[in-house]
Amino acid sequence: MKTLVLIRHAKSSWENGHSSDYERPLNERGRNSLPIMANAISKLNYRKMSFLSSSATRAKQTAIGICAELGYDINEISFEKNLYHSSPETMLSFINKVSNNFETLFLFAHNPGITEAVDYFSEHYIDNMPTCGLVQINFEIDDWALVSKGLGSFVLFDYPKNYQ
Repeated sequence: MKTLVLIRHAKSSWENGHSSDYERPLNERGRNSLPIMANAISKLNYRKMSFLSSSATRAKQTAIGICAELGYDINEISFEKNLYHSSPETMLSFINKVSNNFETLFLFAHNPGITEAVDYFSEHYIDNMPTCGLVQINFEIDDWALVSKGLGSFVLFDYPKNYQ
């Protein structure tokens, strides 16, 4: 079985009007969400994990923050510019290349694509993936290259406001 965990970046700052959208960092609320969600993730007992993230600042900070909170080597995170505001089809092109040594893939990305990916992979509709929210989708396969549209089973939807 393969497990895909889709995570939207945490809340970002709009304070610096000179930064591009790609360069926007997390704000205080976003940074405060990271240990909350890392704690929730730690209780789910994921195994053999790989981490893939958009290289946009806010997604990168989210991936690094959660991995650090979980005690994982942040140097093991792969950052991809093409995941910035990507479609589910683009996400799939990266998912299909994940090594089968990993059972779980954490993919950090942006709306609207991350919300659309839930329906794309599991045919389970959610209205909106909140910031720092996550969805777990399981695939009853042993090869990431076989992940495709509609093949997954929706398992879990969680987000920081569930803990406040």
